[in-house]
Amino acid sequence: MASLEQTLEPACAEKVELRRSLSLPLITFYGLGTILGAGIYVLVGKVAVFAIISLALIRMKRAGPPAVSTYTVPAWVPYASMLSSLALLGLQIATMVG
Repeated sequence: MASLEQTLEPACAEKVELRRSLSLPLITFYGLGTILGAGIYVLVGKVAVFAIISLALIRMKRAGPPAVSTYTVPAWVPYASMLSSLALLGLQIATMVG
């Protein structure tokens, strides 16, 4: 049975050189897409916060102050997950750097 290098060798025999070229329109559209993409996440976040606060205030009027905790406590779960991911990332970077 042939090894992977032997099977890929004929396909990789030709060297293909790619030309680096970024024109002004490409850079502009890339930047615009990045800004709009980030803006969509910000907008969704603001709408979500507004909805949570509105629902919490409505529930608080009906059910009292403990109803607020039904919205605030679950909000900390993704935050805790993010912090643990950042801790693992920091550990991996520290391990790579030495």
